[in-house]
Amino acid sequence: KLTEHGIIVSTVEVVPEIFYAATRYAAYVGIVVCLLAVIFVGPLAFVGAGAGALMAFKMTGFNNEPKVEVFPFLKELRYMIRDEFEKPTYENGVVLMNLKNMDILPDWLADENASDPYQDLRDFHCVLYYCNESQQKEIRPYLEQLIQIESGKAFLQARRERAKEMNLN
Repeated sequence: KLTEHGIIVSTVEVVPEIFYAATRYAAYVGIVVCLLAVIFVGPLAFVGAGAGALMAFKMTGFNNEPKVEVFPFLKELRYMIRDEFEKPTYENGVVLMNLKNMDILPDWLADENASDPYQDLRDFHCVLYYCNESQQKEIRPYLEQLIQIESGKAFLQARRERAKEMNLN
């Protein structure tokens, strides 16, 4: 889901609900069996049956809950995108798209050993998604409405030119 605050990705496992229900019911049966073992065998049954009972109690809450990931945007920053589809990573031309913050990158052209105090911030606001070239053509106009996007090659070229100008002055 693409919003003005970022990309929200939710994934759900494609497993029928009957599987989760069967697991929960098996857990209830396991609890009853463990309690019966304690009644008939005595407290020594807790050695083996206790572990089974504890595991069964944990399994009673077994559900198919969606996993949600949020990749937040920071509107004040420009994002660098590398949309290269020549060598796709996955089948059907699918590649990992990576939007990185550019404005808070250290100037490694001026100093190769420059420290990166904003690494954690850049990692937090790094946006990742998978798509093929035709999907990217559909997605990009929507992204450009929400954040400033610039080609990685264009950004790095402009930075090199600025560095050359500064060296000449």
